Amino acid sequence: MQPVPLLITGALEDDGFLDWIRHRAHLLDLDISVARLSPRQIRVSVAGPAPLVDAMEAACSLGPASVLVDRIDRPEAGA
Repeated sequence: MQPVPLLITGALEDDGFLDWIRHRAHLLDLDISVARLSPRQIRVSVAGPAPLVDAMEAACSLGPASVLVDRIDRPEAGA
């Protein structure tokens, strides 16, 4: 399955959010890589069945109480 890039933007300073994202991906049995681009952006690359990738995007949009997600974009792969 082709990895789907997700660009998460918001108040994302809490380092625990990266572990939270990895944990949610593990629960959904998705392959994932996560990189903090800045305190306001995190890039996630997730691979798995489309409905589970959509569920991952929804979970990240809600996030834990320690972050505020403003938006999630799906840029073109390689962008």
